[in-house]
Amino acid sequence: QNVGPQTVIDGFVITLGNANGEDRTIGSRVRAGGGWYDLASDSGNSKPAISNCTFVLNHALEGGAFYANGFNGSSSPSFRNCSFFNNKARLDGGSVYCDGRGESTNVVYLFNCIFQNNYSSYGAGIYYGNGASQTTLMLEKCIFKENKATSWGGGISYTNASGGFFDFQMNECRFEKNYPTDVNKNLFLSEPDQDLARR
Repeated sequence: QNVGPQTVIDGFVITLGNANGEDRTIGSRVRAGGGWYDLASDSGNSKPAISNCTFVLNHALEGGAFYANGFNGSSSPSFRNCSFFNNKARLDGGSVYCDGRGESTNVVYLFNCIFQNNYSSYGAGIYYGNGASQTTLMLEKCIFKENKATSWGGGISYTNASGGFFDFQMNECRFEKNYPTDVNKNLFLSEPDQDLARR
């Protein structure tokens, strides 16, 4: 909760986490972030630096492996050389759920990470929900492979509600055999080294 970039988590395996409580509130601790729940809501500010970690077999309603709660705050984790395998969300964000609702100022960065065999309804790899402010998702040299969403966005799904500005940047990312799509409802990026910038 509310940690700075000097908080470095390096070389851990985070597995068999479980957040399946029946609270009806989106982003509640008891139902979100099976492996890790990063709390920075309500004017909070959290920037953990996560490197060389593996998230495997974690389970939640939202954010099977990791939930970045920046609702009206700023949850801005960075991930380097991390792996996300076989994580599951009953709702959204099979591995990572970025909560950018309200007046959030999240900046989420991932470098050289792999997402494989994750499962959810939307965004089996990553789900990003943006709100009324400006938030950013930056992906560099990441791989999304064989992730499955029952609705869409096997690799990534994002929503941009409430008139906010969502800056989505990808550089040299690879998508392979995600179901039913790679990004959102109709984007297929199965060729290697695809670059995508969406605003």
